[in-house]
Amino acid sequence: MMRPDNFCYWLKGYFELSKPEFIPPDQLVIIKAHLSMVFESGLKLNYESPIYQFCKWVQGFFDGKDGDIISDEKTLILRDKLSAVFEHIDKQFPNVEKLHHIHNSGNNTDKDGSNSFEYWLDSNHDGNLTFNC
Repeated sequence: MMRPDNFCYWLKGYFELSKPEFIPPDQLVIIKAHLSMVFESGLKLNYESPIYQFCKWVQGFFDGKDGDIISDEKTLILRDKLSAVFEHIDKQFPNVEKLHHIHNSGNNTDKDGSNSFEYWLDSNHDGNLTFNC
């Protein structure tokens, strides 16, 4: 089970760790399996949410591409659209500027040497977060 924002974080991690120029068929199968967890979760979802709409777009983007390589051009399109949806995800949190910095830089260390991710954990330690997805 995955909410749309969970899938976006998962996909972002995929791009950050593997830095693919293209998506090979075996990795496409894994991405599609994770994406299907959004739609098969049984969760009540906000269908108007830009985050949900991104997941629907990805589903259509991958339709009929079983066994295909996702070209470097299409991989770049997917990565750019994923980056754009993080503007909506980041707005759900009180420290939107720090999150936006982390998501756009791929670097968790700020100019002053502090760690934005640790700051985020400290400022959100109560676990009472609400998501619009």
